[in-house]
Amino acid sequence: MSIWVENDLSDEWSKFYFLNQGAVQNEEECPQSNNILNRCQNLMTDCLFGYQFFSILNPGSKIDPHTGPTNVRLRCHVSLQIPVANPKSLNMNVNGVKVTWKDDEVILFDDSFQHHVVYNSKGNSGVPRVVLLLDFWHPDLTEAERTCLQTCFSPANIN
Repeated sequence: MSIWVENDLSDEWSKFYFLNQGAVQNEEECPQSNNILNRCQNLMTDCLFGYQFFSILNPGSKIDPHTGPTNVRLRCHVSLQIPVANPKSLNMNVNGVKVTWKDDEVILFDDSFQHHVVYNSKGNSGVPRVVLLLDFWHPDLTEAERTCLQTCFSPANIN
């Protein structure tokens, strides 16, 4: 059960979760991906604010302006499949700054700032944008602050 409001874009935006609000999902379906993620340092796990998922956005989609629930994390987009036919037709705006994805590059941002995505279908061959979305602990937090947040916002506390 999700305690956060989610963007509902039906067929336009698909997500395949490894971690959803701190709860592990689909561990058996992608063992190699999970093995790699389990070795990453500073990923936000065991906390309701933590997500890890494949984000698939189809041409002609947009994600309306929204903000993340907290500034204790940094959100990372690892580019896996970026349409090349018309790269300017796909962009994200973070706090008034236009950002574009590029193959084999990473975007790191504070998603507590307002952000939105536009993927115009003109000039693209129907190829979806695919990124691996990861949440990392904000580097300004101490280990004690992380532990406190993991205790107060543990997935085990839902229900």
